[in-house]
Amino acid sequence: MKKIEGSWKSEVRRFISLITDSLLLITGFWFLITLFCLSLAGSASAVFKSGIPASSKIKAVYLRGKSPDVLKNSEFYNWAASSMSFNGNFWRTQVNLTPGNTFYYKYCLEYETASGTVTIWEQSQKYHTIYVTYNNTAFLDGDFENEIPVTSIFDNWAGAPLPPDGISVEVSSGRAKISWTVPHFGGRDILDLNGFLIYLSTTDGKNWTNCNDTNALIRSSETSAEFVNLTNNVTYWLKMRSVDKYEYGTVDINSDYYPDAVFNRRFPWFYSPSLPFRPDRIVLCKFSLLYPGNEKVYLEIGGEEIRMKREGDRYACWRTLVEKETYEYSYKTQNLSDPAGLRSVKIRDIDGDGKFYAEDVWGVETVRGIPDSIIGWKIVSSSASIDFLWKKNPVYNGKISVFYSENLSNWFVLVSTSAENFSWQGFTAGKKYYFAIGDFSSQSVPFEIEAGSSCLVKVPSSFSISGLIDQNLTASDYKSALKVVCSVPQEKSGKFASSYLVIYSSYNISISTGDALDWEDLDFLIKNKGVPPGGEIKFYSDLPASAGEMKAYYIRNLSVFGSYSNVFCSLPDVFVTPAEISRKTGGVFSRDKMSVAFAKYSLPVKRAYLTVYKWPEIEISRKFETLKNKIENANARSSQISYQSFISTETIFLINLKKTNGAPVGKNFKSEVKATIPYPASASAETLAPFYLDEENGFWALAKISPEFVPPVINSSSRTATFPVSHFSVYCLMKTQGEKDLSSAAVYPNPYKPYDGKWETGHSDGDAWSGIHFTRLTSQTKIKIYTIDGIPVRSRLNSTGNGECYWDAKNDDGRFVASGLYIYVAEDPNALGVKKVVGKIAIVR
Repeated sequence: MKKIEGSWKSEVRRFISLITDSLLLITGFWFLITLFCLSLAGSASAVFKSGIPASSKIKAVYLRGKSPDVLKNSEFYNWAASSMSFNGNFWRTQVNLTPGNTFYYKYCLEYETASGTVTIWEQSQKYHTIYVTYNNTAFLDGDFENEIPVTSIFDNWAGAPLPPDGISVEVSSGRAKISWTVPHFGGRDILDLNGFLIYLSTTDGKNWTNCNDTNALIRSSETSAEFVNLTNNVTYWLKMRSVDKYEYGTVDINSDYYPDAVFNRRFPWFYSPSLPFRPDRIVLCKFSLLYPGNEKVYLEIGGEEIRMKREGDRYACWRTLVEKETYEYSYKTQNLSDPAGLRSVKIRDIDGDGKFYAEDVWGVETVRGIPDSIIGWKIVSSSASIDFLWKKNPVYNGKISVFYSENLSNWFVLVSTSAENFSWQGFTAGKKYYFAIGDFSSQSVPFEIEAGSSCLVKVPSSFSISGLIDQNLTASDYKSALKVVCSVPQEKSGKFASSYLVIYSSYNISISTGDALDWEDLDFLIKNKGVPPGGEIKFYSDLPASAGEMKAYYIRNLSVFGSYSNVFCSLPDVFVTPAEISRKTGGVFSRDKMSVAFAKYSLPVKRAYLTVYKWPEIEISRKFETLKNKIENANARSSQISYQSFISTETIFLINLKKTNGAPVGKNFKSEVKATIPYPASASAETLAPFYLDEENGFWALAKISPEFVPPVINSSSRTATFPVSHFSVYCLMKTQGEKDLSSAAVYPNPYKPYDGKWETGHSDGDAWSGIHFTRLTSQTKIKIYTIDGIPVRSRLNSTGNGECYWDAKNDDGRFVASGLYIYVAEDPNALGVKKVVGKIAIVR
């Protein structure tokens, strides 16, 4: 048994020895294979091609390796470095790359300066990867579809030149100045930046035109360029590109990636943003001055002195200036300077005629203590701070400055800001300071403040209303701006008004003689210098910042004589901000419960402006004075017509539709347009009907778009009535019923001229409702038409329940009757009074 046992153990030992020898043999064989592979793939040339010049200042370019588990950009600085050498064409180094591993690396360069060694990393936040295979090939940056020889790895310096930073554009007539900040990387100049190319486009960023080529680059050290001969009133798009200094000589980076080469890496390139700009156009400006003397008068503007010519009692000259720009100017004679000093004006040409007018009076200046650029200002001092508050002139777009002095001799600018307030805590308590406010051309009188004390200075304290005057003020919409026109008040106490201020509000402010108005509580459209009596104030203003579509604003003018204790206020006018309508989209446009709905493509013009006025606004507005009288007359006559019963002025609305040039839209609507009008709770909805103002005949006419009247759609929950309209006018709602007899029967138009442009007669052959209208009938009137010889023409005409009847000028056979004189007979045997009326109708074709 022991021998057997010993023999078994011996066999086991031999078996283990055999396995061990085999493993050693396999391990040795595998080691030889690994050595062989390493001999094939253990060395790879990662070549840095171009991108860095062969400068004697460059000490070395490094390749840093090994794959970290968590890679952060800062860790590159802790990696082992491999020095690279320059062979006349590119930099190279040879390193051992173990097959089956991914290596992470990044380039940097070092060079000596007077202050020490400078290290600059690649101008890219990305690192690079190489995965080395066992067959002596590699995959770059995870691109496993493109396998390349490990000995042929070529790189560019990662990242094309960065685009310029902070691009800004200044526009003047025919010119554009483009400024930017030269890009840097890590606070250092970009090494491979050769310069910039600039492209312009006028087609929304398409079809770019190169303004310079690679032979005329804007140098990389420059920070601006100016372009001339641009077309005014054309929108341009700007694009700037950087140009690589070393890759392929000089190359415009012209695609989303860096230019390709054999086995070259590609790194993302980002364009600078496109900047649209629109040059303001040149307008012809006339400066006119009322000067009492006979000397030669000169205008000084923009550093030029221009001789003015005599025109009647004024001196005038013309000057071409850029629209929307604000200019400072002054007048003088050979021996005198205008006491008003430096003036400012913002050029506006809303009329579109290419002209602007500035009318001045010699010696008329702003009230002492308040520069043109502000309405009013105040100082609030406390132990903690000195607070400055002011309200800017809306037409002034510059900065307001607060000036201070300790001795009234040496003045300093405390702040210059576009805001309307400033708080100062850097004072010395108990010390006296002098403060003034204004712009750099005009300042207020100084005020003394003891720092740290509690006090209030307010200039002016208020506007003291000396009286109300009628200046024929009108405010109306013109394109997207507000047009204000009013007469100049008469001379007071031998002086002109020193300035005027136009105020606005969303309601009719109650202003009476003796009132004190606080300028902090008011909203202003403009402040300007006075003009001579007998003249006219005319200006355009951008709509208030708070303005939306279909909002009403009440406008008044404050004329200041001498000081703010002598201010005269005009009677008000009201202005409604227009709603812009597009033919393509249509839409619903509302004022409270009143609305107008346009179907798509119903508008007969491409674009128009809609306004809606309520009766209280029509009643107060001078521009609607004639219309107001017609409405009041029609209201009075409605009580004399039995089928009309006036409800309330709350249902009266004026609907205006204008083209973009301000002219009325006179064409028919292309498809249905509906108006919605609210009615009071006291009205009976069952008998309501819409009426429009027949201005020519002076009464309310039933509103309908076809011969048969269709009652409005009533919404009892919102108490509104909706009805289709064929034109815009003044509309209202009334109760309807027929006349008691035919004593007031009327017919219109008479004579009847088909298609004469009036909406009642139609605008073209085929309008279904073109014809002759009978009104003020009973609800059961029958009408017959005869020729002048008594031959029957039409015998089947009946009035509606509202006492209306319509004849389309056709006979019983449906044919149009000829020109001539016709007899009509209207009869209702059941009428309470006059039962029969005979009259004549003339038809002119």
